[in-house]
Amino acid sequence: MRLSCNHLIVVISLLLFSCGSTSPQDNDNPSLLDPSAGLPSVADLDRLSATVPAQLSVLGREAVGSSSMAFIDNDDMLLPALPGQSSYALYSIHTGTTDVTQVGFELTDTTVAENVWIGAPDYYTGRWSFTQFTVGMNSLDVGAIRSRSYAGNVYIAILTHDDTFTRVKRCYVDLEVPEWRRYTIDATGSPGIRSAMAMIGNTPGIVYERYDGGGTYELVMAGTTSLTPLSPADWNITFIQPGFVDPVFGLDLISVDNKPGMAMMMDHLTPGLTNVWYAHGNVAQPPTGAGWTWSHVGVGVDSDEISLASVDGKPAVAFESREANNGNSIHYGYASRPDPQDSLDWTVVVAADSFDPLYDYSGIRLFNYLNHPALLFYDHIDQFIEYGYGATSTPTGPADFSNGYVAPDQFSGEGIAGIEYGGLPVVLYTDSSGSGLHYARGTSATPAAPEDYNQKHVIDPRLVGNRIEIVRPPLGLGIAYREGSSGSLIYAWIDSGTPGSGGAWHMAPVDDRPMSGDIGLVIMQDGNPGICYHTVNPDALQFAQMIP
Repeated sequence: MRLSCNHLIVVISLLLFSCGSTSPQDNDNPSLLDPSAGLPSVADLDRLSATVPAQLSVLGREAVGSSSMAFIDNDDMLLPALPGQSSYALYSIHTGTTDVTQVGFELTDTTVAENVWIGAPDYYTGRWSFTQFTVGMNSLDVGAIRSRSYAGNVYIAILTHDDTFTRVKRCYVDLEVPEWRRYTIDATGSPGIRSAMAMIGNTPGIVYERYDGGGTYELVMAGTTSLTPLSPADWNITFIQPGFVDPVFGLDLISVDNKPGMAMMMDHLTPGLTNVWYAHGNVAQPPTGAGWTWSHVGVGVDSDEISLASVDGKPAVAFESREANNGNSIHYGYASRPDPQDSLDWTVVVAADSFDPLYDYSGIRLFNYLNHPALLFYDHIDQFIEYGYGATSTPTGPADFSNGYVAPDQFSGEGIAGIEYGGLPVVLYTDSSGSGLHYARGTSATPAAPEDYNQKHVIDPRLVGNRIEIVRPPLGLGIAYREGSSGSLIYAWIDSGTPGSGGAWHMAPVDDRPMSGDIGLVIMQDGNPGICYHTVNPDALQFAQMIP
């Protein structure tokens, strides 16, 4: 039974009155969200994208819009309607590139079924389509309308009218998403909270820290000779260095000449200061610690983070350091050879200097941009994310870096990542609340200001963890990150081209168990992603690979 014309006008008016103050974003046609078009003027937000069976759901409390009478009770949304009045909640589920024919919902404690209406917007007509609720009904048929917006969102509204009550437990869609092969690599001593992964030749390698049970920490490497490791038996764990009194602050891993290169940051003798080390292996996986050659990159620096990349075929490291003027700066260290033997093989220069003792930087990321260094970092004083491009692979100081802000608004800098894609820099970052994974592409190698970036959009608006990893598959881009509220692991990707909105991204859950710590992401020999990560329960280092 369809809602009568008079009822439809009342319902739409009520919806628009409450939603009209919010600005739309990420829409293919913003006029479709204009009140005069009969659709709610709420932000067209991305929630979760997808392309094997899985269910994407949002809890009742996760409404993107609601009337003043609606209120949250734990994970539910309560919709009481007074006599002659209405109450509603509006939900958004991001399906990315995938259309759906049914949107499911779960209602309980409904008092008058015929006074509950379920609606979805039709992006062909620019109008809402409402259906009267009946006892036992748990889904809305949207196969005959265009329910997916340009940004890849499917909306559903639950409305009560005239002395009626219902409780919204959740709304959901059923989709086909990729299947992942998942297993534990190591469950000894909280392994993998600090970890890094890279392709060493044509197989993945992981370096990570674990507690040895005797009061100290140790560095180990997990390696495999299998192009497609199917189980823990396919991995071999070897020692790099035992006996650290304090845990390391940062790890990163690259491959140079098909051998592992690792950067590590650990405590200095002076409290509050850290040392930056680099070690390279003499084979793809050295059987003992004797197979690693260590060199100092920075001694007694004041840094919380490091980032490692191979630039022009040689290792390069970025980190923060306190200068003689007591101001913090971003340092860039590069080796003169692929296998540095000692500190004399390293040159360390200032890439960005605040000249202010109050300055502090975080979110430091380094990536190779066409054999030039490219830096990303968060400036805590100005509260902006900055991008710095090195004009040469062997810079001598700040003058060789062109630095500029990425976004016009102040962002938290909790999560930053970058990569060269199609000859241009791509930047991922989170917003001021730590929620919202943003995408922006520079229009040149040296974008100097926010207006020098295009294709800006939100990939995922939810709370996002502070580790974001990005890779370039044979086609497109791939991203791994932690969803902040649940702690689950997410993988997002585009198959080709340049994304213009969140609707261009496929997105699928990899592991819904809460995780913490670092994430490693590589493209395996078969072209599919492999991810390493640390789960909280069980306390273990995990590996997942997308099954072709």
